[in-house]
Amino acid sequence: MLIETLIVTTFVVAVLIFMFVQIQNISNNYDKSFSYNSVKSLYRASNLREYLYTRNRQTMEDEIDSTTKGYIDLSSCNYDFYTLPGENEKANEEYCTSLYETLGIKKVLLSLEDLSVVKSKVYENMEIDDISQKFADFVNYVKYYNDNNKLRLLIEFNDETYASITMERM
Repeated sequence: MLIETLIVTTFVVAVLIFMFVQIQNISNNYDKSFSYNSVKSLYRASNLREYLYTRNRQTMEDEIDSTTKGYIDLSSCNYDFYTLPGENEKANEEYCTSLYETLGIKKVLLSLEDLSVVKSKVYENMEIDDISQKFADFVNYVKYYNDNNKLRLLIEFNDETYASITMERM
């Protein structure tokens, strides 16, 4: 009788632990669905991508190809990437700043589609300046292809949502 009770108790405990783990998994994925690549954040990322398509993309691509970091940080608007020859640099910086504020952008990384280098920098030694742990978790979450014919925008917003969107090369 005692052995039967132990067997049944062990079975019930195992089932309860299994159910707890599954419910916790569902809860975590549910939370991620509201902060990772939500419709609103993808729409804002698309707006930024369209803006970057009109900027000095060749300079951006040359910079990414020449860096060993695997990414460039576009979080501030005072880069040569945003100004085309013959344009007013101050006006472009003001427009870029206004766009970033309107979209609620906190951090922007432009990388190759192959995120293996960026992911290693994020998790091995946190070489990326001013990156939050939640943004690092998002970078690790992003699925990618080993295709360096495309670029990838990784964006952190002020409302703690995140977006990842591809960009075509010129």
